[in-house]
Amino acid sequence: MNGNEAVNWSLQLFDTTVALDTNEDTEQRTQLVAVINNLLHNDFSKLLQILYRIDVDENKLKRALFESTLPAAETIADLIIERMLQKIHFRKMYKSKKKEE
Repeated sequence: MNGNEAVNWSLQLFDTTVALDTNEDTEQRTQLVAVINNLLHNDFSKLLQILYRIDVDENKLKRALFESTLPAAETIADLIIERMLQKIHFRKMYKSKKKEE
C-alpha cells in the first residue's frame, strides 16, 4: 500500500485527463493538487460531490483548512490521500480475512 495507489485512485474519481507518466508520489500529488485547485476556482460543487463520495470527514476538513498553513488545494489533497489510504488498508484487511474463512 503506497501513496501512488491512493493518488491514482483519487485522480480517477476526479475524471481527470492528467497523464500519469510517473511513479513519483510528489509529482502525482502535484497533479492532484492542480486538479483540486481548478475545481476550487471553477466547479466548487463538483469538488464537494467528490469529497462526499470519497467520504472525507467534513469536520476534519474544516479544521484542517482553518489550521493549515498550506494552500487549500494542498490541504484537501492530503486529506483525500489520507482517506484513500485508509480505504485501501481496510479493503486489504477484509480481503485477507475473507481468504482465511
